[in-house]
Amino acid sequence: MSSLIETTEYRGCSIEKHYDQDAESPREGMRWCLGRIVAWHRRYHLSDDKKNGDFAVQRGDWPTFREPNDFKEYVADEAIAARLLVLPVFMFDHGSVALSTGSFNDRWDSGQVGWIYTTHDAIKTAYDVTEVTPEIIEKAREALVGEIETYGAYVNGETYGFIAKDESGKEIDSRWGYIGDDGDDYMMSEARSCIDHHLEKLVAAAAENERAQDDGEYGGHA
Repeated sequence: MSSLIETTEYRGCSIEKHYDQDAESPREGMRWCLGRIVAWHRRYHLSDDKKNGDFAVQRGDWPTFREPNDFKEYVADEAIAARLLVLPVFMFDHGSVALSTGSFNDRWDSGQVGWIYTTHDAIKTAYDVTEVTPEIIEKAREALVGEIETYGAYVNGETYGFIAKDESGKEIDSRWGYIGDDGDDYMMSEARSCIDHHLEKLVAAAAENERAQDDGEYGGHA
């Protein structure tokens, strides 16, 4: 099955938008992730670590939770909870999949599947601060919400790439791994930039060739 979604014309060239069927999970390696997802679902593996299937998370000093009650007991400790930022994770599953930190208000096709959480120490490191203020907490909250939205788009197959081609159909450049609507917008911006750069190089090469011809024509005369 073709992965081509649509073709857009731009400055005499074309941008092919494709599904990226081999996109890497945004949770892979956790390099850019502030939060850790702990989740349980009979058909989807959503947690950030799969050492014990969907029933554990283990990353360095982050604890392991084999079942939801383990996590509930963990955050029930007031001393621990005071050092955490925790948001619920809900899933909608009916034809397509969506993840959110807010309820979908659909008792039949949605429900809570887990949580995303982070520590105050992780927040301090991420934002290079020594104190976790309400303003910093709000920034971290927005980051966790965004991580869940992006992961939901990935789970739903909203992963894209582009192939930029010149007017003859020859490939100029291609890039992959864009996720969700925000990734789609960024992808198209990068695709246009690739074409802009390609056309600028053609103009520069033509100008250089013209200068070389002029030097050849007049350089030998006194």
